[in-house]
Amino acid sequence: MSQPYEVLQEKCRTLRLAETAKELPNLLREAEAKSWTYYEFIHEVLSYEM
Repeated sequence: MSQPYEVLQEKCRTLRLAETAKELPNLLREAEAKSWTYYEFIHEVLSYEM
């Protein structure tokens, strides 16, 4: 069975966010460690892709 983040990675790739897909596990770990809000997480993901 796939890890939950692998499903998100595939969705990122479908949206042509290949670099974000590669970085997603690190972003998720950081979000968990720092207790990011949803807003903070989405902000970081989009900022990373930019």
